[in-house]
Amino acid sequence: MDFLQSLPDVDPNRIGCTGESGGGTQTFMLTAVEDRIRVAVPAVMVSAVMQGGCICENGPNLRQDTFNIEISARAAPRPQLLIAATGDWTRYALTGDFPAIRLIYRLLGAEDKIEAVRFDAPHNYNKDSREAAYAFFGKWFLGDRDASHFKEAPFTAEPKENLLVWHGIEKPSNALDTNGVMCMWIERSEKQLAAALADPIQLRALYEPALRHALALEVPNPKDVLCEDCGNGTLAMGRPDRGDRVPGRLWLPKTKSGKHIATLVVHPKGWLAAERFASKLVERGRIVLAIDCFEHRRKSDDPFFTVYNKPDAQLRVQDIVTALAWLRSRKDIAAIDLVGLDEAGLWCLLARPFAPFVRKTVADAAQFNADSDAAYIKSLYVPVLRRAGDFRAALSLIGDAPLLVHNAGGAFKCAPNARKEKAGEDEIVRWLAGN
Repeated sequence: MDFLQSLPDVDPNRIGCTGESGGGTQTFMLTAVEDRIRVAVPAVMVSAVMQGGCICENGPNLRQDTFNIEISARAAPRPQLLIAATGDWTRYALTGDFPAIRLIYRLLGAEDKIEAVRFDAPHNYNKDSREAAYAFFGKWFLGDRDASHFKEAPFTAEPKENLLVWHGIEKPSNALDTNGVMCMWIERSEKQLAAALADPIQLRALYEPALRHALALEVPNPKDVLCEDCGNGTLAMGRPDRGDRVPGRLWLPKTKSGKHIATLVVHPKGWLAAERFASKLVERGRIVLAIDCFEHRRKSDDPFFTVYNKPDAQLRVQDIVTALAWLRSRKDIAAIDLVGLDEAGLWCLLARPFAPFVRKTVADAAQFNADSDAAYIKSLYVPVLRRAGDFRAALSLIGDAPLLVHNAGGAFKCAPNARKEKAGEDEIVRWLAGN
């Protein structure tokens, strides 16, 4: 888009986009996020029953809580033509997919700008389909509603070898292979992060939303968090219309009058495993909430799993943020601390930037190697997390708030003043109690 707009013979107000199959996916994805696309024609791809068959159109996090019909509808109220075929998954376009998208256009008073055609053909971008696209672009860009003006002229297709990038041209010595391109992307990413880490304003503007997106995180309003009393101090928290349910155990101090400091304790094995530590805090007059983060440890060999589903680490971070929001809603709490025990310390560090009201944070780094892609894949798999700044961005977003990172070994280098050795429970209690 930037390149097209830089050309002197391009009208920046008349830029369209079309593509077929995977190109259809790229068409409606680009149109959804790029307002400079004024007219879109995705061909044989918009469907409720099939979302994409290639890894190139199934990036992680892409369709969590959504699907292609909603993404295509994001083009409204700009003109859009859906091209369908009877021989693929778009066969239902006229009876299901198109009417659903048309409803969104109707809400915006633009029902006349959405159209659909279906041809009796297999998966294609054949002449009939192409001429339908030409006529649609002509209608909206040229003001010509006569489809007969946009018939395709006869032509001879170029031999496939002529369409190769380096056909008849010597490949440049500095051309990058697949690994070279990946290394280039990583290098650019690292330079961008380094610049942002040196500029707090840039860091928050770029990496807070990037990290939140990588974690697929929703920061709920404290007053909206639902809580069910399950008896004997146990409870379950969740967000409206999200279907989540975070079990927990709440301990109150003997002296219940006035306001108290509260501590959210997260243990990878749940609140029962945190009970002994919680009792030490309660003895200090604290309110303590310990929760059971998502723990099913789902495994899937489907390469598209994270396109539609949240991996365990994302769900655990969400549970922590939800529990912190609920604590903040209580009127008997003066301040909130956060403690992550064992590997849950890593989840807490990722959650902490989205709970700026937390006073003190203690996190067990679990000897995690924060510089290793393999470590993330093995025990903290969150797609795009490293591109979003990983723990370097998260720790910087925490700012100057009191933070104790321990059990870091020699590998968790991104945390300033992180302790290599593991802190004991009594030491953590004393640190939390200190001024």
